[in-house]
Amino acid sequence: MSANAILKLWSVGFSAEQVGALAELIDSQSATKPDLEATERRLELKTEALKTRIAESEATLIRWFVLTAVASATIGAAVAGFMFKPIP
Repeated sequence: MSANAILKLWSVGFSAEQVGALAELIDSQSATKPDLEATERRLELKTEALKTRIAESEATLIRWFVLTAVASATIGAAVAGFMFKPIP
């Protein structure tokens, strides 16, 4: 907590104990630069993992789409063959 903040709190009637408690709370809740860098690195790793999973999912989806299209075309051709077969 900055000296200016402490002086402002004292000037509005906060006791030394209250100012000290607030300062400890703020210090305990503050993130340091190494904390932020570690969090950023963890987020980067998770982002990369998600990008990999998305790419794998896209490949699987494309594979299923192609297989479904081929199966539909095959079934359509078979049905058309039966429907337009000449009657002897």
